[in-house]
Amino acid sequence: MTDLALMRKLPVPVDLCSRDLTPDGVSEIRKSLLEACDKWLSREVADMSSRIPLTVLKLRQYLRVPVPAHRKALTRLILSAHTLSIEILRYAERRRERAPRDFRFCRFCRLAVESESHALITCTTPTLTALRCQFFMDIYRLVPDLPRSWASADDFLWHLVQCRDFDLTQRLAKYTYDVFAVFATCPIFKPAEYLYITL
Repeated sequence: MTDLALMRKLPVPVDLCSRDLTPDGVSEIRKSLLEACDKWLSREVADMSSRIPLTVLKLRQYLRVPVPAHRKALTRLILSAHTLSIEILRYAERRRERAPRDFRFCRFCRLAVESESHALITCTTPTLTALRCQFFMDIYRLVPDLPRSWASADDFLWHLVQCRDFDLTQRLAKYTYDVFAVFATCPIFKPAEYLYITL
């Protein structure tokens, strides 16, 4: 009973009472422990990074996207393993210092940080706007009850990544691939004051 009482002291507490110790109750306790573990790991990952948060311990449906290039693009987006400035300029390179986040400007519009949500949702460069227009028409046809307004572009993108509609996930994967391909056509914008390391 002492070991069971310790479950109330876990980072995400699991509350127990004597009636939980039936055969059915033990299954519920196991389920509650797994949910508590998932919540704790998700919170820890989110606290460690300002990047797009992952839902841990779950096989996400983006791994089932059938087109390999699209699947890889969406995986790179989710894992922040892409070549947008927000990620590339996070690190110093030979003769180039690390640029603070607020100076990692979009290589096209240079009006905002080149983040995932900026690249996919808000950048006003004509090529990206055209791709986005078609993408929005497609996803609202696939999921008509998808909300039309969001607190932020980050929230919208996170909702799209988490959406359980597999057709939408496939469309998001293709769109991500197309957007990354556009960004690959132009070198990143490197702020002059962080371009060279003083020798």
